[in-house]
Amino acid sequence: MEYINYRPLAKKFNDFKDYLNDDIKKYLVRENLIIPKGETYVLNNNSEFNDLEHIKTISELKRLKRHYLEDGPTIESYIEKSVFHLINKFFILKIMELEGLIETKIYVNSINELKCFYSFQKTNGIVDKYYDFYEYIFLELSNDLPIIYKKNAYSTYIPSNVVLNNIMLQINSMDEIWQNDPIQWIYEYYNKKDGRELDDTDIGFNDTIKKTQTKTPMWLSKYLVDNTLGAYYKEMHPEQDIELFCNYLDKYSGEKRPYKNPEDLKIIDPCVGSGTILEYAFEVLYEIYLRDGHKIEDIPKKILENNIYALDIDLMSIQLACARLYFKFKKYDKKSKVPKMNIFSLDFVPYSKNTTDLIKELLVMPEDFPFDINRIESTFSKDPYNVYNGLIYFIVKKMSEIRDTGSLCTFNRELVLKIMELIQKDSYYNWMNIKQDLSNILLSLHEDSLETPNYEYILDLEEYLRIMDSLDILMKKYEIVISHPPNLSTKHIGKVQGARIDGNIEKLWNQKTGEMDFKNISFAMVYKIIFDFLTPQNNSKVGVIIPDYVMNSKVYFNLRNYLLENTTLYKILDFGTGILTMESPILMIFDTNNNCENETEFQSFKGTDGYYIHYHARDNTQTNFENELFSKENIYIVKQKIFIDYEGENKLIYWQDNNFLLNFKDYQKMGIYKENATGGVITGKNKQYTREIWEFPKNYCSSKNWLKTSKCGRWISKIRYIDFSEDSISAYKRRGGTYSSRLLFEPEYSSKFLFKEGMLLSSQNNKVYSSYLSPKTIFESDLGYINKIEDNFQLIAYLNSKFAEYYLSLISPTNYKAGFFELPRIEPDDKLLNNLSRLCISISANIAYYDKLRYDKVSPLVNYYSGKSLKNTFYDFYYGMEEKKILLLELEYLIDKRIFEIFEITLQKQNEIYEKHGRPVCGYPEITYAKKDISGVFNELKIPLDHKTPEMEFFRQIDYNLVADQLIRLWNSIPKEYSRYSEGFKDSLSNLETIESISENNGIHPRSVLELYKNNPEILNNLLLEEVYYLIYQILSEIFIEKNQDINISILKMNKTNNKFLNLFEEKLSEHFGNENLLNVVSEIESILETDLETWIKKKFFGWHYKKYAKKPLILALGSRNLRFFIHYHNISKNNISEIVSLIEDELDYIQLEIENMELNEKITSDDRINLRKYNLDLEDLKKLKSELIKILENGPLNDTFFENGMEYNLKYFEEILSPKTF
Repeated sequence: MEYINYRPLAKKFNDFKDYLNDDIKKYLVRENLIIPKGETYVLNNNSEFNDLEHIKTISELKRLKRHYLEDGPTIESYIEKSVFHLINKFFILKIMELEGLIETKIYVNSINELKCFYSFQKTNGIVDKYYDFYEYIFLELSNDLPIIYKKNAYSTYIPSNVVLNNIMLQINSMDEIWQNDPIQWIYEYYNKKDGRELDDTDIGFNDTIKKTQTKTPMWLSKYLVDNTLGAYYKEMHPEQDIELFCNYLDKYSGEKRPYKNPEDLKIIDPCVGSGTILEYAFEVLYEIYLRDGHKIEDIPKKILENNIYALDIDLMSIQLACARLYFKFKKYDKKSKVPKMNIFSLDFVPYSKNTTDLIKELLVMPEDFPFDINRIESTFSKDPYNVYNGLIYFIVKKMSEIRDTGSLCTFNRELVLKIMELIQKDSYYNWMNIKQDLSNILLSLHEDSLETPNYEYILDLEEYLRIMDSLDILMKKYEIVISHPPNLSTKHIGKVQGARIDGNIEKLWNQKTGEMDFKNISFAMVYKIIFDFLTPQNNSKVGVIIPDYVMNSKVYFNLRNYLLENTTLYKILDFGTGILTMESPILMIFDTNNNCENETEFQSFKGTDGYYIHYHARDNTQTNFENELFSKENIYIVKQKIFIDYEGENKLIYWQDNNFLLNFKDYQKMGIYKENATGGVITGKNKQYTREIWEFPKNYCSSKNWLKTSKCGRWISKIRYIDFSEDSISAYKRRGGTYSSRLLFEPEYSSKFLFKEGMLLSSQNNKVYSSYLSPKTIFESDLGYINKIEDNFQLIAYLNSKFAEYYLSLISPTNYKAGFFELPRIEPDDKLLNNLSRLCISISANIAYYDKLRYDKVSPLVNYYSGKSLKNTFYDFYYGMEEKKILLLELEYLIDKRIFEIFEITLQKQNEIYEKHGRPVCGYPEITYAKKDISGVFNELKIPLDHKTPEMEFFRQIDYNLVADQLIRLWNSIPKEYSRYSEGFKDSLSNLETIESISENNGIHPRSVLELYKNNPEILNNLLLEEVYYLIYQILSEIFIEKNQDINISILKMNKTNNKFLNLFEEKLSEHFGNENLLNVVSEIESILETDLETWIKKKFFGWHYKKYAKKPLILALGSRNLRFFIHYHNISKNNISEIVSLIEDELDYIQLEIENMELNEKITSDDRINLRKYNLDLEDLKKLKSELIKILENGPLNDTFFENGMEYNLKYFEEILSPKTF
């Protein structure tokens, strides 16, 4: 198939979407449905509409607003859905025309005119008639595809003639789309741009749809269906040749199951998306019906009515899935009407916010209705009518929550079924009557509205009955469940939505089994739904695609354990990266019965023979190479009972081999097998770093059998390459790299496999490798989690950058080295010396995870450059002369601090030893030592190393000469043209007083840095937020920690996870605020630490929202201390300052009023007295701040003298304000 470059087409498609977005917004304004307000739009809640279409639209907007709460997101959501709905209508119509499924002739004004998409481009002068033509077509199609073509709240928009003309021209210009699965193309590319731009930290319902639209390739859909539905039929009819049609069906397992009529084979996809899986399932079902002897003309209708069921959270995706099945139905039966499909969108929000409460009022039911399966029978025996009404209310209540839970709706099926079992003793109480009674209730709500018809209740009637039909699906059990669920955790789907889902899953799951507890793990909700659909007595089959972390992560222990003990695992396939958007998808096939004697097959398509499969999105067919892999014998086969008996909390998979299932059960056993790992990573002794090692079967080790990508190595992904040539390895070792060969202990393995040493290389593209990757220092992995390839690549590139060489080797020296640059290896017992090293690697890991900076909050410039080096991985990260000067000064400062810390720690340890052994305590070394060269400074310390005491181990770990040599090397590497900036560095090495002054200032930059900032304001503009971020933590330490505290402030400020820090932090808070308010203060600080800084600064600092935050000293400190920076470098005008003064005056009035109200209160409490004192302090602080701003206004233009004086003034002023005595 010819390669199609979809990128230009996708851009064209997005431009087309933007065009329609703008036109629909104009339509809403033109029809007075929304009105402009400033630069935004709001709903028009004042106008009355008589037209039903407009009533539907404004009702839909109001309904959406109850979910989104604000007008902006509400209007945006409506427009997005309207555009998608419009595109679906016309694109599906185009496909119908290509398939010959629509008539192209109609009568307009008694003239027989030929009208179709193709001829439209050739017509002139009759464009105004074309919308009538399409409206006629849509009306006709609404009988077969009502979900797309029936009029609804999103179809009221009527394109103008010009817009309609553009729609047709755009559709006819996208010829490439129609060549290969156009429905999948629309589904994949419609939200692709928006999905990439979303931040994964907290997204809402509409964003969840965008983020979870993932393409399921047709070959993967076929594999799922063939090995579930196809295998199910094969086990019923071993004599049938269904495998001739199901090309992906693995060999017959030999199991037999009783015969089942094809009409009773129910298959469901609870996350259907665009319906790729069900489209192929239709074809397999058609073959099954044929082999069972059914009439050909009846089969398509039977399949849609009896066999196929689906759910999703997105109506527009459901439209595409229905369109797929429509085309499949018409392929076999073009004449018959398409029956109603069992496919529903669970995106329900009631039109009226009062509907649920009003229904409860109309129902006669006790307030303490027992929604408990253990109590319901006794309650029913007393009053069946009330239980029936309670069931109706329970169903209505669950419907109102569906918008938040979607296709993961946790519906307590057992409770409902139990009630149904009880109420069916009376012929009146049945499921059909429940729907009828609910319909009558909603109609009565409408009729009770006397003055004007309440259309919201009419719309609610239609919506509730639609959701009642979808609850039919939730109530059923299924023989086949196939799903490719969204790969998104609860923390990414919004706080309210995630909390509801998690809360429901935990509560209902425990009620059901009492043993399987998935806690608050959102992906496990998918399994909750799957298990609810299954029929253990009929041995249902399941095929599901899961991300690899479900197999790796400790939090999914219960899920994996449940699968082992309650299902028969037939197949686990690990596809590696490159197939889907999730990191490394794993496919599972299992039955709901449990057979411990079953032989589970594990197949890794990135496995030991070195193959790496990469499926291209442009082609849904398999290559010969891929066919060969699928037809291969499975490499690993292990009996399931082997690993059920092992104990362990966490199942981590580091590699894929014949011990896979054993490792699946117990990660603690992995140490035994790490020497025979196949193609994975091995953890070092301290479990803080990882290294790569590769195993290859002997028959693939000769050059003849390599893949034709290299003479002496092979590509294992798009960006990773292993070089096995002896010359390359020798050269690598000469440059400092090391790599050991590994041999297997077991003789039978030694005859089959060989461990080869090899260099792991990174690449810029798939043709050329660029740099060596350190085999011993990859990334810190406390939980052993393996990053995806791209993350490792980024991280290694960072660690091998020039910046890492400076930072790790010079700032945090250690005797334990690894890799080309001899980077420090982390030793957990040496926390002091390796703190900066650990911190740097942790920062790097976060950068790799989130592709954004996570600062160490001590040195913003260093962090700034660590991020820049990532963006230009293989290039020198020094960009401009001025930036290089700043970086050198920043490094000088860090080195100065490091030297002083070494002196301080050395003396502290020395004194401890002397005290313990009766030696006199000595003071600081003489300053004259520092006037010699650096080596002399450390030599003159004369640290006693002859005592064999545990304390001496500390000194043995410090190679002072090495530190001195490295500092001298840095000094010598500074170019001569920067000599005037290097003087400060030279002075700092020869003057310990400078070092002491830097330490006393707790992180204030040396004057040379301030001078450089002042002379280069354009640089500071780019780094202002980094400076503010640093100052937040500096100010925190000044507020809550006394300056004479004997701790390392630089570490204390930064390390949020440091227990010593948190304990001291709480202790100091308790002293100043009292235990009663301690939690509130800690909560405040925690919220600051976890909030996106840029947004926080803009809202609370630059915005000056004093009314809410006036009582928080941190805001006051930021507001004043950084004010001069802000004003000076951003050229704040007098008008801006006047506005700030005005805000402060408003705040002063507000605080004064609060004080007066408290003073007038006769019953003043102790809390009120504390608040009163705080208000008085705030009042004084704000008055000083106002006075300072007025001085700025009176003094005229700001100048350098003002800046310097202002800095000194501010520091002294806020030292007084922020002293502990203030509190």
